[in-house]
Amino acid sequence: MRRFPQLDVSIDLGNRLVDLIGEHFDVAIRVGPLNDSSLIAQRIFTQRIVFVATPQFCEQYGTPRTLDEIRACPSVTQVSGEWGRLHRFSHQGKVIDFEVPQHLTMNSARAVRNACLAGGGYSLLGDFMVAQDIAENRLVRLLQDYEPIEQPIFAFYAQRRHTPRKVRVFIDYLAEVFSGTSPGEVP
Repeated sequence: MRRFPQLDVSIDLGNRLVDLIGEHFDVAIRVGPLNDSSLIAQRIFTQRIVFVATPQFCEQYGTPRTLDEIRACPSVTQVSGEWGRLHRFSHQGKVIDFEVPQHLTMNSARAVRNACLAGGGYSLLGDFMVAQDIAENRLVRLLQDYEPIEQPIFAFYAQRRHTPRKVRVFIDYLAEVFSGTSPGEVP
């Protein structure tokens, strides 16, 4: 808004699929693979989901070394609709689907991070979101030999003959902010 003070911005931080046209949204942000749609999608960032927990969690439960071991531990996870229920990892040359246990679920990554930091359980969070916590030893990365499959983050907007300038400016801004994200900084 500082860059374009003539723009008015209204943000809905809900974690649901919206009907852009029917609900009068200009842009929606979605994580994960694209579904068939009449919407235009522009990739603005890529995240990798990693396993993390507090050092105290590891003292109490041990440091899990396999998916079976981590399944037995309490978890705090982000689930929104079907997103977050299954994550993919590469391990020893194979792609593995990990069905996330539903011990404590929330629809906010920030709330999940806070609950994890408070000792509520291990979490699966975007690497960019926990990089600073790992660097400052508030969180440790678990199962490091399970390499996360990257997840694209897209800005969606309705297909129109001419994209409104406000939409183009906003999407360009998102791409700029996400590309310049510092470790641990949440855009």
